[in-house]
Amino acid sequence: MNRTVLLLRRVHLLNKRFLKTPVFIMLLLLLPLSALSLNRASRSKDIGIKVGYTLSQSAGGTGPDEYTKQAMNDAFSGDSLVKYEFFSSESQLEDAVTEGKISVGFAIPSDLQESFREFEKGKSVKKQIGVIVKKNTVVTRLITELIFGRLFSRISCQITRNYIARLDDTAFTSAADQEVFNSMYNKNRPKAAVFSVEYAGPQGQGLSKPREVPLLAAPVRGLCSIFLLILGFAAAFYYIRDDKKGLFVWFSRRSRLFLRIFYIFLPVFDACLVMILSLYFSGTFEGWTKEVPLLLAYSLATAAFCAFFCAAFNDEALLAGAMPLILLATFIVCPVFISINAPAAIQKIFPPYLYLTAIHKTGGIFGLLLYAGISLAAALAASALRIKTVKL
Repeated sequence: MNRTVLLLRRVHLLNKRFLKTPVFIMLLLLLPLSALSLNRASRSKDIGIKVGYTLSQSAGGTGPDEYTKQAMNDAFSGDSLVKYEFFSSESQLEDAVTEGKISVGFAIPSDLQESFREFEKGKSVKKQIGVIVKKNTVVTRLITELIFGRLFSRISCQITRNYIARLDDTAFTSAADQEVFNSMYNKNRPKAAVFSVEYAGPQGQGLSKPREVPLLAAPVRGLCSIFLLILGFAAAFYYIRDDKKGLFVWFSRRSRLFLRIFYIFLPVFDACLVMILSLYFSGTFEGWTKEVPLLLAYSLATAAFCAFFCAAFNDEALLAGAMPLILLATFIVCPVFISINAPAAIQKIFPPYLYLTAIHKTGGIFGLLLYAGISLAAALAASALRIKTVKL
């Protein structure tokens, strides 16, 4: 019982030292506040790719028919990344593109169905839908493909309808024919989004359902995982400094074998608790039963990873020289902002990669726990070697 009380007292004193550091507290508070701010900003109308649309000048002042209204509603709605705005005239649309208020504009004929029909018959050689851009970029091309992709099913439907009508003059003369054709079209038209995001495994199976994620808050998970890694290295610096001051001489050799890992794990664990709140406020939270076990496993893996380098270098100058290289490599090979095709063997060296891929992977926690076990064994071996070297 006395040993338990003594251990808890040491844990309290060690953790108290970190919690009394103003910079540490400021960084811990900064995580959830930044995540909440990014979540709010992502849902703002001013964030995202802005697209404008209007009725073309050829409309002659007449309003759009029901077919055109439905087509415009299908084409210019349903995206969190893309923000759509209607303009009353083509001149206003062109001015908005010129002034940079929107990325691309679309001028839609008011009689879109008739426009499709004339185009299919070959009577019209002019462009049916006008695309207005200031500069043709990858973004404008993707948006154009998105809009035209949504309208493609309507175009194909109209072409099919016209083709059948030319073969049979009596087709579509009755309301029953119209209803049958429309029901077949609505049944077979694509309902899913043209572009969708889904996490998949090596064999291509969907492993988690696609869901809307705030645009700016999407990298919060990756940034938090990198923050925990930086914090682990900061704790490693503290340990090396305290060890040189002789603060751990009263620990037994067996205790010192685990002390390095435990010392680094405490602040990482504190940040892990704050990271849970950050993910919750950011809108990227995947559920308590999934987040908590993964974060605990990641905290242990990160502490062991940093403890290995702490024992291997055991010098502030050497660790300070290696730390930027490790963090730079982590940013490059881990999917924090973008994902690159780096060799998997290299990516799996860094704990953030295992964590970021495990969150959307069935059974991903087992791989992370295996990594934590291997890192823990490597850290203990390096610590034992360091202690033996010092004794000699």
